[in-house]
Amino acid sequence: VSEARLARVLLMSDALRAGHTFSKISMNVPEDREYTQSHEWVRVDGESATVGITSSDPTVAGECSRVRLPEVRYAVKAGDSVATAVFANANREVRAPLSGSIVEINRDLESNPELVRKDPYGAGWLFRLKIEAGEEMEHLLSSAVYSERLHAAEATEVDSP
Repeated sequence: VSEARLARVLLMSDALRAGHTFSKISMNVPEDREYTQSHEWVRVDGESATVGITSSDPTVAGECSRVRLPEVRYAVKAGDSVATAVFANANREVRAPLSGSIVEINRDLESNPELVRKDPYGAGWLFRLKIEAGEEMEHLLSSAVYSERLHAAEATEVDSP
């Protein structure tokens, strides 16, 4: 068990004993997006999709010092590793949630990579792609299903020794 996880569990345990109720995982799950099990969000607008990392991703902790983004016009398949966010505690691989080609990257992240963590659903978006295969949307999670999975994961972590 890592020191950070042990500290979170101890803090949560103390707060629960004191009668507080709260969610350890950020439960900010905008309803206008779809989600992946690996904590990417996707906002589809016609034939294009904007992609970012959710605030619920457990690897998004500590300062983000750098974001490596794909090249524009780069063709991706769903599941491909296309970007990396470098955090204090880990490098976060970002996978393409859908197949397509990159049409835009968020150049603001070059000078301000912390936007990924501080404003993940707004100014911290990573890239936009032109969607190639619409049937892949079936594999994405609705905000309701994603929220349910976060709650279930949180309950499991709290219950585990």
